[in-house]
Amino acid sequence: MTDSLLSADSGRRSAFPNVNHFKDGPVDWPHKVMVGPFLNSVLKELWGFMRDDFLKFNFLIYQWPSWASYELKPPFPPNTVLIILADNSGSYPWELAREVTAIFKVHMTEERKNIFPIPLGHTKFHLTGSSKPVAERRTTVFYSGNINKNRIQLWAALRMGRHLASFVKPLILRRALTYASRKIPGALAIHQPVEGASIQFTDKFASGLCPTKYTDCLNDSKIALCPMGFYKTECFRHFEAMRSGCVILSDPLPDAWYFRGSPIREISDWSDITVFLRQMLDNPESLVHLQKSTINWWIAKCGEHAVARYMAEKLVETVRE
Repeated sequence: MTDSLLSADSGRRSAFPNVNHFKDGPVDWPHKVMVGPFLNSVLKELWGFMRDDFLKFNFLIYQWPSWASYELKPPFPPNTVLIILADNSGSYPWELAREVTAIFKVHMTEERKNIFPIPLGHTKFHLTGSSKPVAERRTTVFYSGNINKNRIQLWAALRMGRHLASFVKPLILRRALTYASRKIPGALAIHQPVEGASIQFTDKFASGLCPTKYTDCLNDSKIALCPMGFYKTECFRHFEAMRSGCVILSDPLPDAWYFRGSPIREISDWSDITVFLRQMLDNPESLVHLQKSTINWWIAKCGEHAVARYMAEKLVETVRE
């Protein structure tokens, strides 16, 4: 077997004749980063679980933004399994489900007949994970990411303080900040909430740290902030932080199988961020426990091996039914 099931660029070349990539999103569509190491590894692991049975299915990978209509049309080859990425609408493609054996799709919470939710996984920008003990990590709190409208409250709390943050109008301020950041150096700068923190905001997706620096920072951070993405709470950062062995602080999570019961700490009001962080950092024993639990959760629920095992189990169940 070759090292890659799907090519890094187009994802169309496969080591298996039964794995095909139906459609890329637009050239600048950020979720193209999903078709890379994580999905490659999931498919390799799935082959490892199923062996000859893996070749009995036709895997079709479809990647397109949520506002675009599905262009997949029947008839499909026998035993087709769809893997739908990038659609963050949370919708269930019932018409397609009637025509295929199974569908695995991101940004869903519940299993419905032959449609199954899978996690986003990490991007190709997250190069490697880490199990470095939390006590040996130099950065107390890390975040580097886009200032979308769902993250304005966090930015405001760090820039303006807790009380003023509650009066922020997210959409209006986000537009103003995006414009200002391109005209005024330091427009997105904030006050670090605790000693040793490294938090920065950027004005667009994937425009901050280079992959090596981003990976190194996560791998050397005690706590990673995971505020809501553009449309959904779940974002790549959750899984990259897990893989890096960080303790995670996040918006309230969806009730998906891979989050249910997880050790991720949730915060419903980012204006309380400074108090929340100080309480966490003042309890080093709790941080050690949370880090161990997070690493174990990645291995058992969200990593490539775990996702492949889930997919294999669901395919076996679906065929039996």
